Amino acid sequence: MRSSEVAGRAGVNVQNPRHYERRGWLDKPPRTPSLYREHPAYEMAVVRFVKRVQEHEFRLDDVEQLLHLADGVPRMARSPAKLARVNAGPAG
Repeated sequence: MRSSEVAGRAGVNVQNPRHYERRGWLDKPPRTPSLYREHPAYEMAVVRFVKRVQEHEFRLDDVEQLLHLADGVPRMARSPAKLARVNAGPAG
């Protein structure tokens, strides 16, 4: 699936998948003979996840921690509940 197709189906700008590659959230995809990036279909789920998390006003650093948590990487600086409280703002 080309970057433009991933972006279109996920409802993000075509530059987003490239940005996520640079951050290491998506693997660098192989290229077609015409040099288009060819993403595996499952990567669209990552792009959609990032978009949803950002819609809830999480910072990109928080997105990265949540992605690591989803991968089972135990290097979270904060728990998911604490991340949610920080991003929810003051109570009341």
